[in-house]
Amino acid sequence: MKVMKTMLEMMGHSVLEANTGRKAINLVKSYNGTIHLALLDFILPDMNGDTVYPFLVKTQPEMNTIIISGYAITEPIQKILDAGAKAFMQKPFTMAELSKKTIEF
Repeated sequence: MKVMKTMLEMMGHSVLEANTGRKAINLVKSYNGTIHLALLDFILPDMNGDTVYPFLVKTQPEMNTIIISGYAITEPIQKILDAGAKAFMQKPFTMAELSKKTIEF
């Protein structure tokens, strides 16, 4: 997570960070500004991305979401993509790959 945060900051992004699903939900609910992009790891310590994603988009409907996972696209990940998440990236990925994907949004 620290590496990804550093990469995003090097690309010029302001980063809000949460290491659990509950923290991500609370962060998005309490944030007063617009969040343009979320990188949502599918497997989190307390819940999976398919549980977190609906809360995020309900609070920030204009937010683009990239689902990330160390695994290939599974049925639950595909359901998030079908529900509106913009992209999937399989870990590990390079800064160049992340930059290319985030430029799309």
